[in-house]
Amino acid sequence: MLKRSIYKVLNVLTIFPPLLIILLSIIITTYIIYENQNKFEEESFELKKSYLKDSREKIYNEVNNVIKYIEYEYNNTEERLKKDLKNRVNEAYMVINGIIKNNPHLSKDEQVKLIKNALRDVRFNDGRGYYYIYSMQGECVLLPIQKSLEGSSFLDIKDKRGKYITRSIIDSLKDGKEEFMHWWWYKPGSSKTQYKKLSFNKYIKELDMYVGTGDYIDDFESVIKQKVLTYLSTFDYETGNYIFILNHEGNVLLHPNEDLKKSNINDLEHRDKYNLKSIIEIAKRGDGYITYSSDFLGLYKKNIYKTSYIKGLDKWNWVVGKGFYKNDLYETISFNQKKLEDENRELAFKIILISIIITTILVFTILYNVKYLKNKFDLISRKIEDEIKSNHEKDKLLFQQSKMASLGEMLQNIAHQWRQPLSVISTAASGLKLKHDYKILDENSINDTVAVIMKSTIYLSKTIDDFRNFYKNEKEEKNFNIKTAVQDSIDIISLKLKNKNIVLIFDSIDYEYKALKNELIQVIINIVNNAIDAFKKQNNKLILINITKDEELINISIKDNAGGIPNEIIDRVFEPYFTTKHQAQGTGIGLFMSEEIITKHFYGDIKVHNCNFEYKNEVYFGACFEIKLPIKKGQL
Repeated sequence: MLKRSIYKVLNVLTIFPPLLIILLSIIITTYIIYENQNKFEEESFELKKSYLKDSREKIYNEVNNVIKYIEYEYNNTEERLKKDLKNRVNEAYMVINGIIKNNPHLSKDEQVKLIKNALRDVRFNDGRGYYYIYSMQGECVLLPIQKSLEGSSFLDIKDKRGKYITRSIIDSLKDGKEEFMHWWWYKPGSSKTQYKKLSFNKYIKELDMYVGTGDYIDDFESVIKQKVLTYLSTFDYETGNYIFILNHEGNVLLHPNEDLKKSNINDLEHRDKYNLKSIIEIAKRGDGYITYSSDFLGLYKKNIYKTSYIKGLDKWNWVVGKGFYKNDLYETISFNQKKLEDENRELAFKIILISIIITTILVFTILYNVKYLKNKFDLISRKIEDEIKSNHEKDKLLFQQSKMASLGEMLQNIAHQWRQPLSVISTAASGLKLKHDYKILDENSINDTVAVIMKSTIYLSKTIDDFRNFYKNEKEEKNFNIKTAVQDSIDIISLKLKNKNIVLIFDSIDYEYKALKNELIQVIINIVNNAIDAFKKQNNKLILINITKDEELINISIKDNAGGIPNEIIDRVFEPYFTTKHQAQGTGIGLFMSEEIITKHFYGDIKVHNCNFEYKNEVYFGACFEIKLPIKKGQL
């Protein structure tokens, strides 16, 4: 019965209203289209075409003028840097000459001491710049950023390209009094990457030494970038008619809306993020136009269409653009439309009689059918509502049944696993505060410490899941790299190792293994933490981790030189709750859980013994943990 009623409704909706609407549309639209539409579309098209052409040419020229200005500033970067460095060294040279001339009665060493005192604390170029002095025999006389190296020989110092820096400078000054020099070196506070540096050096004949200073080209280039942005920001534009600059990372560098300068592509809503990505892709390819609907690059309160010309500046990975809003075009079109409306008004009188007759017929027909449809749909709706209500009750019952799972009673075990990561976090935070108090805090220290804290907190969170899953036997094993897993363990406790002055040597193969990665991390951390706690006040604290593979097994060995485990307890270290530590330091469940994980989850074996081992031609004694994981799990 219900199916038959639905069919009747569908037949009514399919036949009568469409026929009436089609008939009415044909009569009205045919008459209007032939009289007005062609004329209106032709005029609108020509208007749009002319406006778009002029507007595109205008923004094209203005963007390219900005690009030319930026390229001019970029091409003169090194020349400006040379001029700045030379002026700085000449200033220092004047100070040195003044000290020498005013103190002829002093010995050379006393004169050098006065010169060092005069130049040591001089800084320029936003604190990056300083003076250095070397003898022509390669001895460091003045190095403010590393005073401990003064008096050392720098003749054998090379950059990453193999260039002997000090020797090259000395050679360049033998035939002249001053010279520029390029080399690559680490920035203060960074020991991983070398950057290109330009220096200017001047020979001091009276002392047989040279004085110089330098700057990293990319740092000086950043100053030029800011100068360019500052200059461009002083231009006055009409609303919506402005230059904007982004970089390839999606950061807004130049824009009249100050709030957007603090934004990144990832901070915007989905549509605006897509628009920005498209703009950046155009710049990476070279240049081009883009049309989009948004208010994020405008000052309007509502979304309107905008066309922008985009051009990339590869040297700085910049995106330069300018656009125009199409509302101006639409306003012009609206004005012409009003003229057409007057013409259409005359036509309206001609079709009014036909419209009244057709509309009357249509209204009465629709009213009749709507009443009929309403009755049928009311009946269907009630039945549908009853079914929905019934299904909703079933869903509520299922939802209540799904709440029956529990997390288990593992709080004491989790507390033990959390104690040492929390100690790492506390130590990292204390170290950060200490560096801040002594004003030796730098960005790398912050980044390194935050990374350690984040990894420790991730480990804390994952520990709960590991213990819960361990006893529920509901685990999803995935492929992971053995070397990466062990390295993750080392990273989590790296700060603790550093604070204890422990050197950890890690040598491993790359091998993909299917298991629970976090459990292996937990085992490695347990063993290494026990080794750390075993160290007493001694020099050369070592922990060696080595991973090898044969046809059947993956072998992980962890050795330390902490003196070994006493023979009377070595056979009990894997027992639950057995510990030699004070109760406040541990419950003795760490190694027990490690053995449980290796034997029951990895189907492997874990053992410990004391051993002698050799490292760098020296013999050490300590504990050795050996973990064997079967390549085919369960076949050990």
